[in-house]
Amino acid sequence: MGLFVVRLTGIEAGRALAMGLARNKVVKLAIGTAVGLSSGETYYVLLSRFSDFYTNPISIVPGAMYSLVLSIAYLQGGFIPTLLFRFAVDVYWRFAPLVLNTARIGYAWPGLSTMIYYGTIIYLLYSPLILRGLSRGLFKPKSFMRKAVEAFPTAISFLFSFLLLIMLLSNSLPLVVVSGSMQPIYNIGDVVLIRVDPNAEIGVGDVIAFKMENGPVVVHRVIEVLEQGYRTKGDANPDPDPFIVDRRLVIGKVIGVIPKIGWITITAREGINSAATPYIVLAGVFAAFLIGINTWRMRRKSHVSNWKKRGIWG
Repeated sequence: MGLFVVRLTGIEAGRALAMGLARNKVVKLAIGTAVGLSSGETYYVLLSRFSDFYTNPISIVPGAMYSLVLSIAYLQGGFIPTLLFRFAVDVYWRFAPLVLNTARIGYAWPGLSTMIYYGTIIYLLYSPLILRGLSRGLFKPKSFMRKAVEAFPTAISFLFSFLLLIMLLSNSLPLVVVSGSMQPIYNIGDVVLIRVDPNAEIGVGDVIAFKMENGPVVVHRVIEVLEQGYRTKGDANPDPDPFIVDRRLVIGKVIGVIPKIGWITITAREGINSAATPYIVLAGVFAAFLIGINTWRMRRKSHVSNWKKRGIWG
């Protein structure tokens, strides 16, 4: 672990010194990215990387994206924050028992997933600072509405970024509950997180997601493990499912639930007949009212300021 810390510190110190030699930001990023790709590696490893790049150019993309993110972090925050960020990320990749796996998604995905993954982390690191700044005058009577409207999009995006990070780390898939067969554990409108692993060990009592032969995905509890598959049952159903779930149709096990946020998807799919529609319409009207009031107050303030300059007001 000591050598690991010394190695990372040396790499980031080298990056900082090399980037300090240039003045142009683009040149700084280019130098920092190149130094990050080559520092701390043996001659044999560098030759191996060059050989891989020659035969498969896209193989360098994940490492280059990571080095670019670190260089951007250095420009924005300096040496210490970048070093701490590097420690946190590299410790995760080296020592965590569960890491992000995108190998099954596609050939060109590694680079894009790297940007999404680290970009999400950086956003999560900076969002609390943004929210803290917006919240300073939140409860002042004259600025409450404006501050609330300004903070709302950032708070929502922070929440969804945090949920995205959890799903990436746990290799999970969100699924909206559209029936009451698993009540009261999972209710209509809840979003369950499915740990995608067709080879996972499944036992009696586990809640699994599986694909029916005619298309829909079902989330039910395993009540019996058989040689040919699983017998399942919805917690709210009086009888077991009239079929055996083939092991090949299992998507994974349920590892968590987020209450009620799936109502947006249900309403969009079912239209105005959905039971949630009145509540969503009411929430939309209220949000529009808040935005309208805030816009009116900002315009009024601007007009009053102009009138004062012209001597029309006060």
